[in-house]
Amino acid sequence: METLADRVKWVIEDVAKTIPAHFAKAIGVGRASVSKWLGGGTKKIDADHVFAIENRYGVSARWITTGKGPRFVRTPPDDDGGAISRAIETMEKLSPEAQDAVAKMLDEIIQHRGPNEVRDRKKIVGEN
Repeated sequence: METLADRVKWVIEDVAKTIPAHFAKAIGVGRASVSKWLGGGTKKIDADHVFAIENRYGVSARWITTGKGPRFVRTPPDDDGGAISRAIETMEKLSPEAQDAVAKMLDEIIQHRGPNEVRDRKKIVGEN
């Protein structure tokens, strides 16, 4: 994803699975700010806003702002023996296209098996 607008759009649609207005509310910014980000009206996001996205959705502030580095921040080992952390580390080594494909497969699994059979997606991406 080449532009800031592309990366923000990806977070909203593919990670948050929401609309811009709900995304704005979730991270504590105005709708106008998100509209500017999506429309290419700005080339950067204030640090407090980009870290709000990182904290809420687990998407790296560095990746959002520059397009460089891993897409997701690492999560601490959990009661799963660190399996989620290892999975994220493996994902970070994949190309962006492969990351998208794996994310779509995980979404399909979660949709077909339900929340009781598959670990909550929010935990996988670091949402609270």
